[in-house]
Amino acid sequence: MPDMKHRKISCLALLAIALSLFSTLSAGEEPKRAWQTAACFHFSLSVWDKKSQGRYLAKYVVTSVDGKAFIASKNATDDPNTAEVIFPDSFLEKNTNQKAWVNCNYGENYSWEIYANGVLIENGTFVISKKRTKVRNPEHLGDEIARTYM
Repeated sequence: MPDMKHRKISCLALLAIALSLFSTLSAGEEPKRAWQTAACFHFSLSVWDKKSQGRYLAKYVVTSVDGKAFIASKNATDDPNTAEVIFPDSFLEKNTNQKAWVNCNYGENYSWEIYANGVLIENGTFVISKKRTKVRNPEHLGDEIARTYM
């Protein structure tokens, strides 16, 4: 019965491999690790009427460097919290109506504008950048860590 003979050889080979791996790891040697980190931010934007003079329409426009415009609008009241939006969570892409996104892997520059009842109130920019560095950690000598800076 050649099938039974091959099975027996295969089982012995697998057992030998498993034992060699177990003995290597249990000898106190920790395998070299390669750490990876992730960081990505959400930006809060808001506008409110300091004199509390009733309802208003708050509109927010965030534009990426490649020209994609993301829009969010809120019908707000005297409560400042009613106008708050979070980029990218509250935003839709202007032309496609798809949910907005942030490129956390490569970084990106964005410009933003805040309107109240159609009047530009404030604008600015925010930058997401990623700088990869190798860090030697004394606890894990030889481990490489990719750090992300925002």
